[in-house]
Amino acid sequence: MTALARTDRSVVAEWYRTVDWPIVMACGVLLVFGLTLSLSAGPPAAARIGYDDPWHFVWRQGAFALVAGAVLLGASLLDAAWARRWSALVFLGAFLLMVFVLFHGHEAKGAQRWVRFGGATLQPSEIIKPVLIVLTGWLLAQRQLFPDGPWAALSFGLYAA
Repeated sequence: MTALARTDRSVVAEWYRTVDWPIVMACGVLLVFGLTLSLSAGPPAAARIGYDDPWHFVWRQGAFALVAGAVLLGASLLDAAWARRWSALVFLGAFLLMVFVLFHGHEAKGAQRWVRFGGATLQPSEIIKPVLIVLTGWLLAQRQLFPDGPWAALSFGLYAA
């Protein structure tokens, strides 16, 4: 791979220089490890449930991994201001979905935590966790610019909600 010139200000060059590569590699290792585990656990689970394809869960996890990789790449292309904006929007959407789950959620194994979309289910609490980290990090960083603001109380309020 050729080195990027320091004068190159393209989106790809800026992205390459600003991405935290150890975190990306750690995510990749976890992804590969999880897919490897699905290779051992997927076929017996598919047989027990009665699926014709023994690799059903492996293919499904692979599809989820591709979507997760696309989301990871898209999020890494955002600058800080856009990351905060998207986090606020995703937080609001996921919070509304969590309220929806209270009244119309899909129940599985005695717990009503999922929203059903067609044949797939979604757990809004898993979506809200990373964006909550971004939002509270931003709110707590505001204490440096505006020391008298209620940043810690707002962060706690988001977590409490």
